[in-house]
Amino acid sequence: MTPAETFERELEIFRTEAESATQFLYAYLAIHATAADNRAVFDLLNTAALFWNTNLGALQTATFIVLGRMFDQNSKHNIDRLLGFAQRNAAIFSKAALGIRKQGQSATPLTG
Repeated sequence: MTPAETFERELEIFRTEAESATQFLYAYLAIHATAADNRAVFDLLNTAALFWNTNLGALQTATFIVLGRMFDQNSKHNIDRLLGFAQRNAAIFSKAALGIRKQGQSATPLTG
């Protein structure tokens, strides 16, 4: 696997982790905001408070677990390793490398 392919794979792993953390956090915040803004929703959630508190706790925990994977120095795929790989392989950001990425599977090189 070329350095560019390795970086692209690692970047995709990091992107999906960031997306997961964002989804968990915004689901947690949306439930709280909706309940705070609408008394009927608040009352409805309170009819099954244990269920909703369990789910809110799970969303909060999941957010921190993903953030831990993203920033933990012992994690296989963390931000420092991603940036370090990019620094050690700066050539993957050259104009020529960009042309190759843009060309993709096409037999004809793209210009510009």
